[in-house]
Amino acid sequence: MLETNLVAERLPAQSAVSASKVGIKILMSGHPDPSALPSSYLCALAGLGCQVFPYQHESIARGGIRGLPLRATRRIAPALAFAGVNRGLLDKADEVKPDAILIFKGMELFPETLKALRRRGIKLVSYNPDHPFAFYARGAGNDYIRQGVPLYDLHVTYSRKIVRDMAEAYPTARVAVVPFGHDVSDAVFRSIASEEDILRACFIGNADEQRRAGVQALLDAGIPVDVFGPRWLKHMKPSSQLGIYGPVFGEDMHRVMRRYRVQLNFFRPHNLDSHNMRTFEVPASGGIMLAEDSPEHRDFFEADTEAFFFRDVDEMAAKARRILQLPRLDAELIREAARRRCDTSGYSYADRAGALLAEIEKICRPQSADA
Repeated sequence: MLETNLVAERLPAQSAVSASKVGIKILMSGHPDPSALPSSYLCALAGLGCQVFPYQHESIARGGIRGLPLRATRRIAPALAFAGVNRGLLDKADEVKPDAILIFKGMELFPETLKALRRRGIKLVSYNPDHPFAFYARGAGNDYIRQGVPLYDLHVTYSRKIVRDMAEAYPTARVAVVPFGHDVSDAVFRSIASEEDILRACFIGNADEQRRAGVQALLDAGIPVDVFGPRWLKHMKPSSQLGIYGPVFGEDMHRVMRRYRVQLNFFRPHNLDSHNMRTFEVPASGGIMLAEDSPEHRDFFEADTEAFFFRDVDEMAAKARRILQLPRLDAELIREAARRRCDTSGYSYADRAGALLAEIEKICRPQSADA
């Protein structure tokens, strides 16, 4: 029977104290980008006293290649493209001798490599920020991820829906839910609190047809929108009502989230009925989030008080207009309530890391976990 732990969603960082005391050693394999999810957990787990050793499999897999040559090599000869990554991970595991390897996504890792690590007695933990076997686009997954699913000792997912999908497809898998979180420190929150209040809607993220349609629906309703991210100029033309800008990351992204009166949050297909990273990043920045409706969104935030939700484009436009018409003081109260909910409910990655480490402890130190 599939094992799952939904309690981890609200488990605070203090839950990992016992794990840090016994010094669980984790080798973390993921993306090196400071704004990427692995970096958030690397810092948070280290802050809990865990021994964490990074292995940047995505950076090694690129080998200095980018763009079309990189995509072509991966598509035509993946075994050749990723051979060095897999040898490197095995070498790093032999050097570090970890209790567990925490693998973020793992599109570059061969099933044979996972089997070799298991033979070394290392526990394997998968954290997939997308879906572990249902891929909405080519970049969301591959056969290596799908073939590797049965080889992990623990699957960590952000979504209750994915837990149900795993129960049907892999009934013996062990799965834990650890939702996404945020890295907006109190210092950053205070520094961006004085940003101007721009009375426009905003979306931050890559362009695609579904997102274009959402933005266009607001424009058709007479609501001005600014978008930040790649490929928007391929989908839309800028105008007085539509501003198109490049990507923003880190503190710059949080400033943009705070600055605009309405922050849009559109789901990818695998996020439907669940949540995504923006679910916490926007409220933690003091942004007023207008997001697609879902049961998880309504569990995380009080509707119309801490965040706003829509079920179709008509409701999206109506609520966007309502938010834009709020008096400045009322808008500030919503911003403060959103941040306060993030603080009091434990939505930071420091809190999420505590839940994650407690789950890893269960497979690495089962006796101490049960004590």
